[in-house]
Amino acid sequence: MPLDKVNTEFSKRMRRCSVCWTYTFREVCPRCGSPTTDPHPKPFNPAALTRNVE
Repeated sequence: MPLDKVNTEFSKRMRRCSVCWTYTFREVCPRCGSPTTDPHPKPFNPAALTRNVE
């Protein structure tokens, strides 16, 4: 498997605790027990920036 594909797969599974900011692969933080979230930003959509101005 190419290295860039391996890095992408790991980064998609990486999660961050919203309380203590610990990075983990688990759904629940191993340090404080809080739920973890996806730390990656949403995909950029340039169409969302434009609006119709009359």
